[in-house]
Amino acid sequence: MKVLVVAGGTGGHISPGCAMAEELRLRKHDVEFLTLVRNEAYADLKSAAFKVHSYAAPPFPSGIGSLIPYPFKLMSALLDAIIPVRRADIVLGLGGYPTLPALLAAVFFRKKIYLCEQNAVPGQVTRFFARFARHIFATFPISRLSNVSLVGNPVRAKLRSAAAGHEWPSSSKSILILGGSQGARQLNEMVVGLLLDQAWSETYRWFLQCGENNLESVRAKLGERENVTLFGFHSNIQDLYKQAHVLVSRSGAGILTEAMLFGLPMILVPLASSKDGHQLANARICESGGAARVLNQTDSDPAGLANILRELLENEATTAAMALASRKLFHDNAALRIAEAIEAG
Repeated sequence: MKVLVVAGGTGGHISPGCAMAEELRLRKHDVEFLTLVRNEAYADLKSAAFKVHSYAAPPFPSGIGSLIPYPFKLMSALLDAIIPVRRADIVLGLGGYPTLPALLAAVFFRKKIYLCEQNAVPGQVTRFFARFARHIFATFPISRLSNVSLVGNPVRAKLRSAAAGHEWPSSSKSILILGGSQGARQLNEMVVGLLLDQAWSETYRWFLQCGENNLESVRAKLGERENVTLFGFHSNIQDLYKQAHVLVSRSGAGILTEAMLFGLPMILVPLASSKDGHQLANARICESGGAARVLNQTDSDPAGLANILRELLENEATTAAMALASRKLFHDNAALRIAEAIEAG
């Protein structure tokens, strides 16, 4: 088959898209990839063994200023999508606004459409194109749509390989905070507030993804601290997953999937402005599964984070149970199951 994988925006969409491209190529299918122009520098796409196309799919308009030019930008992206879509037998959309022009082209040219939905609350694109899709593959249980299979989120081979045989390090003193490559202001301020207390910064080992653009400002607030490592993008994030005793993060599907793969206990701080509250919905599923504590606040007060961290770090039995629950939430072989379903038609 000739399959066009369409994914862009954030790593939470691109990474499972790359995982699907890997799996489909292993099964001897002809795979091409369509993403946003700004995602061309994404590490897994720069070194990809498959052909990568790019276009300027516009984000959904947020006001009158962006609404007026939106149809023209959408039409331009739609025209750019025509050639790769026409070459494909199947279009696999990974969700979000970057997939919209390609899926419109796929409907027009009557291509077979499949969708992956990473979040517990289906996004606008998934909801709209559900009627045209042969099947929807979900990471979390969703009840709003029909023709859905709960298969999990596809994970890249290098991460699956790194996690093979990994056991949660019960004696570790390392805390991993992931705010994405751009950083998360709220998480940065929470952790900085915590680390200004010398007892916290000297007792544990901290790995803080504060964002490339925030490195200097966060370092200026903290000074040089032996137990604190600041970073923006990390090319071997699996090494940090292996060391972590506890993960503190937002609750995007990509990070949650990787945390489950490595069996990490989680403290989740959902992004309050996430569309349709999907990050809170994702976090609540992890919480109900026993793998996470949810800190549902919009300010940067570190007190709540300190209380949960203290509980988990001082009670190994509780944290060990969360680690086990986290691993049980992971759906193995998601990419394989999706590829098999596509092949079955």
